Amino acid sequence: WETSNPKTGTFLQVVSSAKLAAKHGPLLSKIRATEDKEERDPLKKKLACFQPSGLFSERNEAGLKAHSKLLQFDIDPAQNPWLNAETAPALRDELSKLKQVAYCSLSASWKGVWGVVPIEQPDHHKEHFEALKADFEAWGIVIDPACSNVAHLRFWSYDPDQYINQNA
Repeated sequence: WETSNPKTGTFLQVVSSAKLAAKHGPLLSKIRATEDKEERDPLKKKLACFQPSGLFSERNEAGLKAHSKLLQFDIDPAQNPWLNAETAPALRDELSKLKQVAYCSLSASWKGVWGVVPIEQPDHHKEHFEALKADFEAWGIVIDPACSNVAHLRFWSYDPDQYINQNA
């Protein structure tokens, strides 16, 4: 949440950080055990967060200094009522079979799935998002429209079965 002294790192350093896992492990356990979304959301705001789509001088689109060429997607139960802690791992595993997916993981609550796909033209971030959204809709999956914003914030989470494909 620090906006005046952000830390930098590669995407893989952030999502695979043992330091963050040690620091936030107990909080993640509490988040995952909390069923009520209104109780869970304030807990999530205590997690570290990052912006997967780039390096920013401030936390908004105008603060973009360099695009990472990664477009994030987020699949939540709010838009996909069939998604929950029991079905999310299967969805993560199915999405991991797609050659375009560079990273896929369970969300902090373990009730959703998020990931990233590489994009060729970072100047067309929103257009890439719309294409990805259409692909997911064809599969009956609604992705969070907030991810169309290049500066969209991501709560850090740890998934021991996270999927990483550096050749996506």
